[in-house]
Amino acid sequence: MLIAIPLFDGMTTLDAVGPYEVLVRLPDTEVVFVGPEKRAYPQEFPGITLEATATLDEMTAPDIVVVPGGPPEAVGPAAQAGVLPAWLAKVHPQTTYTASVCTGSILLAAAGLIQGLDGTTHWAGKGILRQMGCNPIQQRVVDHGDSHRILMGAGISSGIDMALTLAARLKGDDIAQGIQLALEYDPQPPFDAGHPSKAPKAVYERVRVELKAVE
Repeated sequence: MLIAIPLFDGMTTLDAVGPYEVLVRLPDTEVVFVGPEKRAYPQEFPGITLEATATLDEMTAPDIVVVPGGPPEAVGPAAQAGVLPAWLAKVHPQTTYTASVCTGSILLAAAGLIQGLDGTTHWAGKGILRQMGCNPIQQRVVDHGDSHRILMGAGISSGIDMALTLAARLKGDDIAQGIQLALEYDPQPPFDAGHPSKAPKAVYERVRVELKAVE
């Protein structure tokens, strides 16, 4: 099974690496980072790059695609350039599943894959997703696997949850649970502030401004 994770400049590292850490542990599976060019792609914050070892043109028939997201200044140009959305539209009819993490769902929308569907993205980008014809809902993982072969994770860290959901679909609950155990993915954060509905109002207002949220 071949899993492709497309890269673009300025994307959020965990959007790609979180699912990678889950999916690379699936038996008989190869996970490949792909991009418009074979090169290192700088991430949202300095100091980390991810390297595409295959081009989009070379990756013609992946079994699974997992699309990461990033801040507006990265996702906007990636969507408007059209190269990645065009590739997604081309390969999706043959994939077993096409998935997104965070604002990667905006790239799915740009490819015409989720119009009219319930979906999810980072809370700061739900307004953009709505403008693009998707119905954003408050759900950490949205699974349209049975009907449209689409899965979407909400904000950045939800890529791990989405990937475990995908792993269970691909190889069964027992394999997915084994991966969760191997990763010791047992979240017990010190605060319950991971969503606007839970965060203190002052914290929410500060972060909303910082992220230029379109809710």
